[in-house]
Amino acid sequence: MKSRIRLFANVVCASPEVRTAFRARGIMELWWKGLLALHQKPNLLKINRSEERSIIAAGFRFYASLYQYLGLIFLTLSMVNLSVAFVAGYWTLLGILTSVYLWLAGSIARSGARDFEVGTLSGTISLVCFLFMIAMFLAAFVIAASIAFHCQQSLPTFLNLFLTTLLFVFGIGSYALELVYLFARRIELK
Repeated sequence: MKSRIRLFANVVCASPEVRTAFRARGIMELWWKGLLALHQKPNLLKINRSEERSIIAAGFRFYASLYQYLGLIFLTLSMVNLSVAFVAGYWTLLGILTSVYLWLAGSIARSGARDFEVGTLSGTISLVCFLFMIAMFLAAFVIAASIAFHCQQSLPTFLNLFLTTLLFVFGIGSYALELVYLFARRIELK
């Protein structure tokens, strides 16, 4: 049997509210179908709401660990930067602040997962906040990377902008699946 973490995407994408979120909305429907296709066709599971909340909580705990480990990587790179004269200063401080931000976001996800698992409103609010924080981090990171590639002339402009757009539309946009799921489940619990 699949682990709870592997079931996370299946539970989110199998939700009828997620599958039909942008039906008859033109270009939004095409984008949504693209996001769903990236996450593969879900298998319909026969699970109760408690088990479903447990699977979703496990998925968000995984996200929490992922982004907290990424924060540790930023912190480690920042400490290495201290030994490089032209990098020390702004970039080191930015790396440290990024690591703190990611650690806090992960902490919000972890506490949100705990509360979501027992069905409280605070869990949903915390997980939505976490997704917002991660979307902001990823947007800033993608923009910074695009600017760096442009300044270094590492990629042709068209390719740079094309890849940046893809990362925004499908990479960061993938978190919209979880947002729709959380909103749909919250409304259902009322």
